[in-house]
Amino acid sequence: LGVEDLLQKHALVEADIGIQAERVRGVNASAQKFATDGEGYKPCDPQVTETAWATC
Repeated sequence: LGVEDLLQKHALVEADIGIQAERVRGVNASAQKFATDGEGYKPCDPQVTETAWATC
């Protein structure tokens, strides 16, 4: 491969990484509401789940 080919390949790889980084930032932003304390989703106590299944 020539230098020009390697530079082009490098630019394409950088572009792919940039697209993946945008996707990761989007997923992180969506998941952040589950990671913060306060309002929103709160996991259930495992004992509550076991009790509910036992009564079914």
